[in-house]
Amino acid sequence: MNMQNPYVEKQFVDRFTKPTDAVKYISELESLDLSKITEVQLGVLLDKYFPIFPFTSGHIQKGEEVFRARININNKPFTNVKEIYVRDKEFITSYGRAHRPKEQIFYCSSNYLLAAFEVIHDLKNSLYPNRVVAYLTVGIWKAERNLHISNIIHSKKLHALRKDMFQAYHSNQDLLNTGRLKGETIDASNLLLQFFSDQFTKSIIKSDNDYKISAFYASRLMQANELIARPYHLERFDGINYPSVAMKYQGDNQAIFTNDFENKFKLVNAIQVVCENVNFDTGDFLPVVLQEAESIKEGIITWKTKMHHAKSEKIQPII
Repeated sequence: MNMQNPYVEKQFVDRFTKPTDAVKYISELESLDLSKITEVQLGVLLDKYFPIFPFTSGHIQKGEEVFRARININNKPFTNVKEIYVRDKEFITSYGRAHRPKEQIFYCSSNYLLAAFEVIHDLKNSLYPNRVVAYLTVGIWKAERNLHISNIIHSKKLHALRKDMFQAYHSNQDLLNTGRLKGETIDASNLLLQFFSDQFTKSIIKSDNDYKISAFYASRLMQANELIARPYHLERFDGINYPSVAMKYQGDNQAIFTNDFENKFKLVNAIQVVCENVNFDTGDFLPVVLQEAESIKEGIITWKTKMHHAKSEKIQPII
């Protein structure tokens, strides 16, 4: 059954990329040397091929915590909240998985172990990776309201690894197959979402240019927010949830848009962690919590001196 509103069908369905075209365009995009195409050229190409970008819908519930880590300087914990928040725009000079140069994104994780491994993962290329010892400051932020996010769940290679992701994907299909959308529109949407999911879960990164397409997708999601009328502001997207590549996809990271951030999250605690016995192949390591914040007031973190210890544990996938 087609969509009941002819106007909606004309404005949405008829503009959506056809499945056969989607296959062709995706093949072309996958063959691109992203180091040889400018951001403007890529944007023109993506907008030409995909006039409408599909997004999935998920949530971070009010009260849920997310974790963001940063490697300490001289093994000393940071004392200023700004130092564990997002860098200023002028210092963001390269592409990331969900941001372009000069674009601020609050990257965080669903638990502190995953947040820790995300930042120490880059140390695998050090001279003696099996001897890595890293001191981190981990901020703990709590959601101030229910947040609307887009879930990256269409990567088929991950469905066998993540039962929760497989279930989330099929729940998404149930929502689409209600009779309001044409079958070819659903097929095309799935093709596009799988393509962008594969970009977000790309494991071989030769340079930051390899993040261009996933970063562009995040940027388009932010731009889509501007088309949602203010009375429906809660329907705007607050960010993206995607599987952790560093942890072999066994856990989730979030890329949160920083607009109106103070109404999205509140910093409720911070901990200093030392990470030892790191196995970069399996993601196992021994984290030891050295201390936690005594207070966080007016952007200043005051630390306790009492030591706490934590055992190594496996990361549990969260969607």
